[in-house]
Amino acid sequence: MKQKICLSTLFACLALTGCGGGGGSSSSPSPSTPPIVPVSTIERFATGVGFLSPKHMVFVGTNLFIADQTAGGRIAELDSVAQTLVSAGTVSVTSPLGIAVLSNGVYFTARDSSSYEGIYLLGSSSSLVSLSISNNFGGMTFFSTNMLFVANGSSVLLYSASDNFSVATQSLALSSPVALAADASNRLVYSSLGNDTVASINPINLAVSVLTQTNPAHWGPFLKPQGIAVSPNGYAYVVSQGNASGDGGYVSKVNTSTGVTEVVVSDSVGNWGVLPVGLCAPTGVAIDATNEYLYVSNGNTCTDPIHHQNHDQILKIKLP
Repeated sequence: MKQKICLSTLFACLALTGCGGGGGSSSSPSPSTPPIVPVSTIERFATGVGFLSPKHMVFVGTNLFIADQTAGGRIAELDSVAQTLVSAGTVSVTSPLGIAVLSNGVYFTARDSSSYEGIYLLGSSSSLVSLSISNNFGGMTFFSTNMLFVANGSSVLLYSASDNFSVATQSLALSSPVALAADASNRLVYSSLGNDTVASINPINLAVSVLTQTNPAHWGPFLKPQGIAVSPNGYAYVVSQGNASGDGGYVSKVNTSTGVTEVVVSDSVGNWGVLPVGLCAPTGVAIDATNEYLYVSNGNTCTDPIHHQNHDQILKIKLP
C-alpha cells in the first residue's frame, strides 16, 4: 500500500512539473477549446406554394405578405406558422415590387395594363397616386402613421397621410434607391442604394446621410444591397444581391448604434443543411415579430448551377 501511495505522489509531482507547477516557475496557459460560434440555419419556407421571382415582403402579425410575380402579379399572404397560402389577391395589376403595411392595410407598388406604375392598397383596383410610365417605383416603407417613403429611380418620394398618400410632398435625390426600412428606435429611415451603400433619412428634417464607410468598415461592405429589415432589438438586416446576375449574394447584420456589420448567411457562412449552398438573386427580406426568423426572397437570374437550385424560393433563416 505504501508503494502505491509513493507512485501516485510521484506521478502527481511529474504532472505538476510538466505544467510548470513546480519550482515557482511561470507557465503558459494550456490552449483552450475555441468557442462555438453560432451560425444561422437555413431552410426553405412554404415549399408547397409556388413563387415566381418574389420581391419585397412584410409581416402582419404572423402572416407574411409577398409581392410575387406569379401569374403576372399577386400579393401572396402566407401563414408563417402553418407555411400555407392564406390568400393571393390583386390580379388586375402586374409586377408588384415594393410593399409596406399600415394599420388600415397593405400597400404595394405595381403596374397597370398599360405598364404605368402606381401605388395600390390591397383590395382596391385604383392607384392612390397618378399613374405614369415615368414612375419607377421600388421598395417602400411607412414611418409612423403619416409618412410614406417610396423609392423611385433616382429619388425617394415622401407622401403624406394628409392627402391619403396620393401626392408626393418631397423628392430626395439619392443614388438609385432600391429598398426602404423604418427604424422607430433611432427615428430614421434606411435606404439601400445602387452604389453599394446604405443611406439614412431623418424624417424630421429630411437630412440624408450615407452610412457605409470603409475605414473602419461600418454599414457594409455590401454588393448591390437590396432589401432591408429592422428589428426592435437594434439590428438591421441587409440582403446583398451579389454580382449583376445575382450570384454571390449574402445577408448582413448591422448594429444600428455602432454600424458594426457581420455576415450571417453567404456561400460560406451559415448552416445550409440539405439545401444547395447559396442565394439566387435575393431581393426581399423580412423579420418576424419574435426576432428569431429572417425571411429572404430569391429570384431566378443567377447563373451558378448550385445557386440556381434555390431559385424562386423563400428562405427561412433561424438567426443565431
